[in-house]
Parts: sequence; C-alpha cells; structure tokens
Amino acid sequence: MTFNFLFSIRKFMFILVLIAFYLAVQSIVGKYVEAYAGTESPHILSELVRLFNINRESSIPTWYASSLLLFCAILLGLIAYIKFVREESHRHYWLGLSFVFLYLSIDEASEIHERLTVPLQVVFDTSGPLYFAWMIVFIPLVLLFGAVYFRFWINLEPRIRKLFLLAGVIYIGGAIGVEMVGSNLWYVGDGTSLVYSTIGTIEEFLEMLGAVTLIYTLLTYIAGTASDLQIDIRPVGQTVSVNETIQETLWQKKIINATLYGNNSRIEMIQND
Repeated sequence: MTFNFLFSIRKFMFILVLIAFYLAVQSIVGKYVEAYAGTESPHILSELVRLFNINRESSIPTWYASSLLLFCAILLGLIAYIKFVREESHRHYWLGLSFVFLYLSIDEASEIHERLTVPLQVVFDTSGPLYFAWMIVFIPLVLLFGAVYFRFWINLEPRIRKLFLLAGVIYIGGAIGVEMVGSNLWYVGDGTSLVYSTIGTIEEFLEMLGAVTLIYTLLTYIAGTASDLQIDIRPVGQTVSVNETIQETLWQKKIINATLYGNNSRIEMIQND
C-alpha cells in the first residue's frame, strides 16, 4: 500500500500564522473578558483564561511557541546533516543554529531567562526598559551571535539571506524590543494592567511570527538546495539512501520516502507498507 501526502509550503505557513494569530487574539480577549467580569467571574473562566494566556508558562500558546522553535531546530539539524554528508562549508554553523533553537524551545517552555531577572536586578539595580534584567545578559549574547554568524549569513543566497534577516528582525524585535516597552511599563507600576497584557501579547505573537518565518525560510532552502533529497526508513538489514550517496542500516518496520521538490512550493511524502 502506498500513502501520498502532498502539501504547499505556503499554505502550511498560512496555517501556522493563523494558529498564532488566533492564540494571540484568544489570549487578549480572555484577559479583557476576565477584567470586565471582575472579582465575581466564575473559577472556570479564570482557569480558561490562564490556559490560553500567551504570557504564562504551562499554557497552550506557550506550548505552541515552543513547538515552533523545536521544529526550527529539527529543520536546522536536517540541513546540518545534509551539509555534513556532502562535506560542504558552513556545516558547523548550521549545526550550531540547531542547538541554539533547541535551547530557545526549552527556554520558551520553562522560562529559564526570566529566572535571571531577580538576581540581576539585585546586582545591577535595573530600572526602566532594562527592569527585566535578563536582557542585560541576552542583548550582548545576541550581538555576539550576530558577529559570529555574519559571515555565514552574508554567504547565503540573496533570497534566503533576506528571509533570514526578516525572521531575525521579527523575532528579536518582539523578544527584546517589545519586551523593553513592557519592562518599562512594569517598572512604573502598571504591570498588571490590560495595556501591559496587550504589549505582552504583541511580543509573543511577534516571536511566533518570527519562528514561522524561519520555518518557511528553512523549508524553502531545503527545497532549493536539496531537491534530490530522499529518505528511506527500511526494515532491519535494509539500507537507507540519502541523496544517493549514503547507506546505513536502520531499525524500523516501515518504509517512508520523503521528497522535497526544488520549486519551493511543495513537499511530497510517500509511505509504503
């Protein structure tokens, strides 16, 4: 039996953006409804608002944002693997990016960076836009990352280079730029207002939009540079062919063929039983 799965990358991206937009709107609408209901709001409403609160950990939007970043890490790992197989240049940069986004996925779910805020506030006595003191550490790290990866970025083909830049501007603009606005608002004593919740929602939505833009960039890059990619997962004793240059034994019971077309428009997956 053969199973064919065919979809458009652009349509896939549209769905991801639509989900992100829905979660952002659901989150802020929930906060406004809760505020309108006041202290008499039922407990179930408060629980639902918390479950869909884009600014809280252990919520559905946070899980979605973390999943987007994890998908980025997986795609970057796939590209790195292809680069190592072909012994191409910059393969270590791709691998490094994969680990960076793996960390970002973990951080998004567990809020590791926010745990630095209180200790750094005590040390540096931060205020205003830097009141959320974790930025004192992460802004220099972002600048260092940019310096290290500039040569890698400048050597990308023009379209992919522009898409990488767009994804980075959107993501960092939300994660640091909008975060600084929210930080200042919190510092002046308005951190529990609906205005602050709105700013936080915009921040998280931009982060998700940046991640989706990167996913589109990576799928486009794979489709354009590895149009002959074929992955077979076969039973014990059979071999898997990747770009018709590597053979290795895998321990699975099904055969899955994945072909990414070089027209940047679709991915076809074929499963044979």
